[in-house]
Amino acid sequence: MPFIHRFKDERYHPTAVVGQSKQRSGIMVWACFAGRFKGPLVIWDPAWGLITSASYIEHIIPVIEEFNEFLWSKGIDAYLMQDGAGPHHAYTTTAEFYDRDINIEDTWHPSVSPDLNPQENIWNWLKEDVSKQCGINNIPKARHHILIQYIQQAWDRLPEEYLVSLTASMPTRVQQVLERQGAATDY
Repeated sequence: MPFIHRFKDERYHPTAVVGQSKQRSGIMVWACFAGRFKGPLVIWDPAWGLITSASYIEHIIPVIEEFNEFLWSKGIDAYLMQDGAGPHHAYTTTAEFYDRDINIEDTWHPSVSPDLNPQENIWNWLKEDVSKQCGINNIPKARHHILIQYIQQAWDRLPEEYLVSLTASMPTRVQQVLERQGAATDY
């Protein structure tokens, strides 16, 4: 679910990590889903500064909490899956999750790794959809507000069936990771 960080960790098989995210200018997006339910999409406002534990707590955790409450109303007790980015697992962030009764996965996985993080598949789907709709390279930087609209529209179009298929793929993903001893999977 995260969208900006630096990551290098020798615990992960190098073939299972697609690349490294780096802090860069541009539009940063956060989103989540649980089964067939899409959570809110958050476009990071540059005025919020870099993503730190404090800014993550201020701008993202309330969104997670609201979605979590929605899931509870549907009888779903979800766990938040995140990668190993510092702001996600800082002591203050973890304490905030605990205080707000948000269940978090105890295991971390590398960033930009689609093997165990189906959110990476969603990012790819969104990129393809936005590219088809507007030709992503055709919008000048000064018109980021237009790109933001395309991103939101793509999120709104994301099919429920796709989310369900990603959720259903998790047992197979885990099995492949185990069979391949951490090397890249078909995902």
